[in-house]
Amino acid sequence: MTEQESYGLRCPYCSFHVSKTKIRETEDSPKKSIRRRRQCPSCKEILTTYEVVETRLVYVTKRHSKDRERFDQEKLKGSIVKAVAKDKIHTNDITTIAEKITRWVQSRGEDEVSSQDIGYFVLRELAANESLHIAFLRFASVFLYESNRLLFDRFVGFAASELRKELHLVLNDGV
Repeated sequence: MTEQESYGLRCPYCSFHVSKTKIRETEDSPKKSIRRRRQCPSCKEILTTYEVVETRLVYVTKRHSKDRERFDQEKLKGSIVKAVAKDKIHTNDITTIAEKITRWVQSRGEDEVSSQDIGYFVLRELAANESLHIAFLRFASVFLYESNRLLFDRFVGFAASELRKELHLVLNDGV
């Protein structure tokens, strides 16, 4: 078998085994694919192929059930969008956070990740960005209420205590 035959790409016009020769290669960022333009050496037709890296299949496990579902970056983005819905957050910021979490999920080398672990990672990313503090508070209040009641109570208690201190200073300085 020749190198061309082992490559496995056949021209759809003449069935000749097309070599790896490329005319042009570009990255298609949203799909994380590479677009390649090739020319068949036999019939000279131009072909377009897309190369996408196959990622590890990772399942998300729910906290209170044995249910599992496939990790979905779009669903993750949807959750983040809900958290920042009332804020003026650029779509690129949301995409960046979702991509960072997706890379983390994929790099763990495990077949499963808990929804709670993903939630804590989202919290960390929102907290790290100063322009997303309100989104952090919204996401934290829903996520912690559902996943860790003790931590939620501490979170609300701390926030209320800090707010009372700030209000006391403001009100006493203004009098």
